[in-house]
Amino acid sequence: MRCTNCSKESEISIASNPFCKSCMVDLVEKRIRKFIRAANYLKKEDRVLVIGKFADKVIKGIVKGLPLKIKIKEDMGFNDDPKGFIERLNKEEHEYDKIILPWTAEHECCLFLEQMLGKEADFSILGNTIRQKYIKLFRPLQEQELEIFAAAKGFSFQRRKKDIYTNILDTMDRKYPESRFSLLKSIDDLAVALDKR
Repeated sequence: MRCTNCSKESEISIASNPFCKSCMVDLVEKRIRKFIRAANYLKKEDRVLVIGKFADKVIKGIVKGLPLKIKIKEDMGFNDDPKGFIERLNKEEHEYDKIILPWTAEHECCLFLEQMLGKEADFSILGNTIRQKYIKLFRPLQEQELEIFAAAKGFSFQRRKKDIYTNILDTMDRKYPESRFSLLKSIDDLAVALDKR
């Protein structure tokens, strides 16, 4: 198969579209850049805490030339319990203007399903950002895409551990491809509706 963009030999298939490695990297970077710039999340001289070395590498590549004061923190335990990780970060929150999380589409969708199926629904951390302070850097990406992107950049990316919510997402995707992105759109609509209350 040939790459959708440049007609070179394809190495990767994303959403049934074949891509060569360089076009895939460009596509992913473009999606992240659009996500970050669309809402003007980062401003000059912002004090930024970045969770994880890979997220740091990506954000520095995306916002080249924008002077930011960046500190990196290891992402220990983020994939196991993103909501708990954020609650633990709340103690340091006041020191930074923005906190960048390695949050993927799967994190968002699984948390939404957990809240919908749980006893106590708390939708406060759903949507593009959390209190305009936490930025979900990889939210426009599925873990499969991010894993390939990370490998192309010389990093490893650890997926979420399989649980009931990832299994639900996988089942939905098998039956209805691109259902994760449809779910993300619904989550955004819900977050907007809840903000207007």
